[in-house]
Amino acid sequence: MKPKNWKRLLLASLILLASRAAFAQGTAPAGFIHNPDSAAAVPLDPFFLEDRQPGSSSANVLEKYPTPRLQGEIASCVAWAVVHARLIQVAYQQQHVMSLEEIDHINLSASYLYNQALVAPGNCLSGSLIPTTLRIAKQKGICPAAVFSNSRRKCEPRPGPTHDKAAMAYKIENYYNALDGKTSPKDRLNAIKRRIEKRIPVIVGLAITKNLSNIGSGDEWWHPDKALGFEENGHAFVVVAYNDLDRGGAITLMGSYGTDWGIGGFIKMRYTDFSEMLQEAYTLSIP
Repeated sequence: MKPKNWKRLLLASLILLASRAAFAQGTAPAGFIHNPDSAAAVPLDPFFLEDRQPGSSSANVLEKYPTPRLQGEIASCVAWAVVHARLIQVAYQQQHVMSLEEIDHINLSASYLYNQALVAPGNCLSGSLIPTTLRIAKQKGICPAAVFSNSRRKCEPRPGPTHDKAAMAYKIENYYNALDGKTSPKDRLNAIKRRIEKRIPVIVGLAITKNLSNIGSGDEWWHPDKALGFEENGHAFVVVAYNDLDRGGAITLMGSYGTDWGIGGFIKMRYTDFSEMLQEAYTLSIP
């Protein structure tokens, strides 16, 4: 006899199998939830209207980036994007004091952020909002992974007072909306490029198409195939570079799929594709 809730159990099993299949291809569940109202409530980057036109044809935030980490089977890409942006700024701030190899060993806990920010507590595939995650990083900080370990499969437990105390060492000072929602796609793209030129990483939430899951090791570009359809939720990345001369203009994104995805954990998008898929963008400042 089938249990009364067999349909629900079957659906849960299918979702789990689908997520594991995606992970086996080198990707993970989409975890960015686009919410225009929450994005609009974030203060606009004070530099948005200043020097909007980039002064150089290419730029990157660092010559060498911290190693992209692997989010695993849970929808924690937003938390990892915040962690990666924080680590990039630590690297830029400390590069004359520490070697990049030493900085690369600094390991922060995306799980600390995600376990508090996910929209459905206990549902590890439910994803999160970028503003919510940034607010936690500002109010509490980001706990070192040695104190609150990262998980690729679980989104519990919630952090406690000991973890919150350790997180204070990696608080962010503030965060801003990098887009005003009113300007043209070209102006929005230039605003992001200008931030990169100032060595400021930009956390972005993109709509994604199904062929994102086809990207594997050694693939340099993601060309979204709109004909295949869009995923329900998007994915969060960190913009780390741009180049006007690369195939008509390219944005380089740092992912959270580890170094066996794309080129060492990074992928390129054409300006036209990036502008079309861009939904939200944020910068953060550190003490």
